[in-house]
Amino acid sequence: MKQLFFSLLSLLVIWTSCNSLTKGFELEGELKNAANMQMTLEKVEFSNNLKLVGTTQVDGAGKFKLKLEEKPLPGVYMVKAGNKRLLLFFDGSEKEVKLTGDYNNLEKYDINVTGSKGSKDYAELMKKLASQSVDQNYLKNYVVNGQNTLINATLSFQVLFNELNANLPAVNKIADNLDKEFPGSSYAKDYRNVIAQVKTKMDAEASAMKIKIGELAPEINLPGPDGKKHSLAALKGKVVLLDFWASWCGPCRRENPHVVSVYNQFKDKGFTVFSVSLDGGGDPAQGTAAWKNAIAQDKLVWENHVSDLKKWQSEPAAMYGVQSIPQTFLLDKEGKIAAINPRENLEAEVAKLLK
Repeated sequence: MKQLFFSLLSLLVIWTSCNSLTKGFELEGELKNAANMQMTLEKVEFSNNLKLVGTTQVDGAGKFKLKLEEKPLPGVYMVKAGNKRLLLFFDGSEKEVKLTGDYNNLEKYDINVTGSKGSKDYAELMKKLASQSVDQNYLKNYVVNGQNTLINATLSFQVLFNELNANLPAVNKIADNLDKEFPGSSYAKDYRNVIAQVKTKMDAEASAMKIKIGELAPEINLPGPDGKKHSLAALKGKVVLLDFWASWCGPCRRENPHVVSVYNQFKDKGFTVFSVSLDGGGDPAQGTAAWKNAIAQDKLVWENHVSDLKKWQSEPAAMYGVQSIPQTFLLDKEGKIAAINPRENLEAEVAKLLK
């Protein structure tokens, strides 16, 4: 009877061990020259956020084992040890992943990876790049035609985003694949946000090249806080300070008293201000409320206040190449740009144009 009890107990222990392995996850291995280092595993989001998943200590012989109760969700993960980093790509099926090699070669990916196909494929590609056995054309083809969408998306930031407009079909395809393969995750949303941010920045840089002193100022026709539209072109005949700002911008708010002072000094002589707010980007009602409150608090009493409530996706900001605020453009009576960012000498510039 006692022998039967111990046999059953042994079977129970074996079954429990196998069952916990099925549910859980282990990252283990051996790294030469990594003795006694702390190791962390973090989940990487395309928004640049990192979420700690687990930690472990490398022993004196360079061996380590990090155990998790649940298998990691599909995604991009980063192993950190000392000052070196290694990316892993999990599809959600991983139970045991093993890393072996030399710590000094970690960032060259000159290590052996088992238990994760995506991670192994990425390490092999990085080794080829480090040895210069493949070039950027090979890498671009890999990203466009590769089978692992997370790897494609991660590498696309380096390979495709430097010429985003030309590569938009490829990055949009990656975004669509992220939607299909990772429904409910943040990867597709964050990736599309990066596309929008980079495109806005590149469009702004291109526009900034076109905004030159002596050129006619591009038209802006947008609603104010009350919904009434205001046109920049309608102010032709006046000297106009075109002012890009926002309620949330500290430097803008600190500059506003100076703008108010110049307005009060010259408003009866043919000078006015046309303010474009970069508020918004979220709830339109909240953006409008913050915008209106800042106008009242800073006593910005001129009539022409406009915004499309798109924050950094603001169309006028892109049109004028605005990448930081406050930014101002001084327009002469013909609607041409006479000065860009005239701050210390604003009074003198306005007085000169009013003569």
